[in-house]
Amino acid sequence: MGLAGLIPILIVLALLVSALGSLSGVGGGVLFVPILLLLLTSKSIEEVKFLSTLLVFTSSLINVCYNLYKKSINYLVILIGLTFSIPMIFLGNYLVTLFDSNILKLIIGITLIFIGILLVLVEYKFKNKLLSTTVEQTNAKKFQFLKISDGNYISTFKVIIIALTGGLITSLTGMGGGPILMPLLLIWCKLSIKNAAPISHALIAGASLVSLITNYQFFQEFDLIVVHGLPMIFGVIIGTISAIWLKKYVKKEIYIKWVLIILIWASAIKMIIDYFF
Repeated sequence: MGLAGLIPILIVLALLVSALGSLSGVGGGVLFVPILLLLLTSKSIEEVKFLSTLLVFTSSLINVCYNLYKKSINYLVILIGLTFSIPMIFLGNYLVTLFDSNILKLIIGITLIFIGILLVLVEYKFKNKLLSTTVEQTNAKKFQFLKISDGNYISTFKVIIIALTGGLITSLTGMGGGPILMPLLLIWCKLSIKNAAPISHALIAGASLVSLITNYQFFQEFDLIVVHGLPMIFGVIIGTISAIWLKKYVKKEIYIKWVLIILIWASAIKMIIDYFF
């Protein structure tokens, strides 16, 4: 496919994926990686992961800024996300050197299938689970909890563990960690989607930023960053802002999530088939 035909496709895909990821609460990295591997066949898996991380960071940063404006996120959550993502980013970067690209694609494919299952469980088993910690309990042990929105609190220990997990997933797969973070926040922390999404975006932004900094050499790739990256960033910005606006009007979020789940599984199956055949 020629560049003139590829660029519009990349812009539209970036717009749709970022909007779908923002509306569903899991981010767009889960679709960026498999789609870019299919479209940008001349790029290495490391280049694709970096580009996906850049796109995920752009989308999550917009959401974090919006959540800070709406005062629906705690600054300490962002600080913890940055602090505890760093060691796992370095660990993930080291682990990547131990696998060849085909093995890494298989790992990503299996991870995607697991993510799809988690999303189904979250929707039908854990969706209405709310944070059980009361204000009275939290006041007795303030250092163990972080205040979020609507007078709710979340365990500092759980935020740290989730930040570590997000950092590792980001560096290994380039998916930003959102598809793992959201189910953990909903299932393990018993948060509502409304309270979980801002935390997920903050942790994704922190892990993605650290990953971009530790892989700064890819910013020198003109073709990757300028030719493919900038048009997709433009699409991500439009898609993310559109999703923030559309959230007020989307009443049947389940339909969007099922589209996302189907796309995730289709991408995963394609990657696994490619590995074996």
